[in-house]
Amino acid sequence: MKIAKLFFLLMCFCYTAKAQSIDKIKYILDSAYAKSVFYGNVLITQNNQILLEKSYGYADATKQKPLTNKNSFQVASISKQFTAYAIMIYQHKGLLHIDSLASKYLPTFPYKNIRVKHLLNHSSGLPNFWDHLRPNLDTLKSNGNKEVLDYLIKHDMPLQFEPGTKFQYCDIGYDFLANIIENVSGKTYQVFLNETIFKPLKMKNTYAYMVTDIAKIKN
Repeated sequence: MKIAKLFFLLMCFCYTAKAQSIDKIKYILDSAYAKSVFYGNVLITQNNQILLEKSYGYADATKQKPLTNKNSFQVASISKQFTAYAIMIYQHKGLLHIDSLASKYLPTFPYKNIRVKHLLNHSSGLPNFWDHLRPNLDTLKSNGNKEVLDYLIKHDMPLQFEPGTKFQYCDIGYDFLANIIENVSGKTYQVFLNETIFKPLKMKNTYAYMVTDIAKIKN
């Protein structure tokens, strides 16, 4: 809750990013870090000018290695926006249609009434990963998209509701969108994002890793 309040204050100050406001932001951050250590990078810009850039905490707390703006963070589900954007790139090019059945682009997908748009907007009705799949997976290894898809094919698990009739946040829907991207592009998800999104936008420190074991994430 304290961190949430901290970032809310930062957002408020950023709307009027003047020298006095920047000083207040820096004071808040420094005070918060002194009271309760947190790790993170702060960057505030206005009109292409850097007003505040500072790192707090460690990239490796065990080795006391300071965090810098060169370190990468695992962004978890925030990566969904890149997957959705990649799908919409192909929609714009006419290479796929979100109203089409997902199985059109992913032939082994066992649910023949789920459309691409259902995966995008969390209305697919797919089984809940954390409650229904993960307890039955071998968590001693890294389970990727292939393992999740293979499990659903093998076990014929029922949908939670008719696709398109309800909203329910679904992680694995985006696993299958990544698979669709690979099938349509003929490239790995990592390569496609790097060539189509990261490089053109000069996101030099952004990468896609296809592992669930955070220990394997670079930096």
